[in-house]
This record gives sequence, C-alpha cells and structure tokens, in this order.
Amino acid sequence: MRSQPLLIKLSCASGCGSVALMALDNHDFDEDGMHEPDECELCIERTCSVASECRCGHCCERLILEATLRDGEREPRIAAECPSIREIGPDPIGYLLNDRSNSMACHFFDRERRLCTIYETRPLMCRVFDCDVERRSGVNADLLRDEPEAE
Repeated sequence: MRSQPLLIKLSCASGCGSVALMALDNHDFDEDGMHEPDECELCIERTCSVASECRCGHCCERLILEATLRDGEREPRIAAECPSIREIGPDPIGYLLNDRSNSMACHFFDRERRLCTIYETRPLMCRVFDCDVERRSGVNADLLRDEPEAE
C-alpha cells in the first residue's frame, strides 16, 4: 500500500513552457492502466490553462462548444441544462453548450453583458483556449474577428 501519492512531472504539450508536479489521484488512465498526460483532462487543465487578455466573447458566440463529462461534474448546470452528446450507446460522452435560444452562442454566455455566467467553473476547452494567440496565429481568424465577413 502506497503511503504517498505517485507524483509525475508534466510539461505542456502546446510548448508554452508550463511545468507542473502533481499526484495521479483522479487522473485519467487508458484501458491498459497507463496515464497519458497529453490526454488526461486534469493534466491538460493544470499545465495549459491560460488567462487570455481578450474578452470579446466571439469564441462563445461563433465556435462549436463541447464540454466533457468531468466539466459537467465540476459545474452541475452543464449536465442539467445542456443536451448530452452520445456516440454509440446510451451513455453520454459530453455536452453541447451551443444553445438555439441564445442564437447558438454558449448557453452560459450572457450576450448583453458579454460575460460568462459560469466563469469560475467553466469547461476545460474554455480554460485552455487562448483567443489572443488564435487571432495572432490566424487560426480561426475568420470566426474570431470583430466583424465576421459576409458570405
């Protein structure tokens, strides 16, 4: 019986330079019992979370937004208020946050105040998405610019 948790050293897979030392308690393991830090939600969150300067809300309004089951555990409103995503079988694999009643923006995005109503417990994808970098790199630039181009 192990008296202390197994510790691992993690480096961010995106190359941002972040490093963290953490216990493997509650981490994701594959079917062979192996821990893959670049596929583990807790590792990704702890090493790749960003504090983007941008607060435009375009990502909340214009991207397809999916939350994980773990996100639904962290923020119970996700599981309670958003439709589940399923592959084959009855068990959900995540939640769709885009909401028809909010013009397909995130269900939790207040379009009037342009704020996230669950910011402290926001999903992993929101924690690691860096709008500043995305805009500078040109990735999703057409979706994130201030005024989307007319088709």
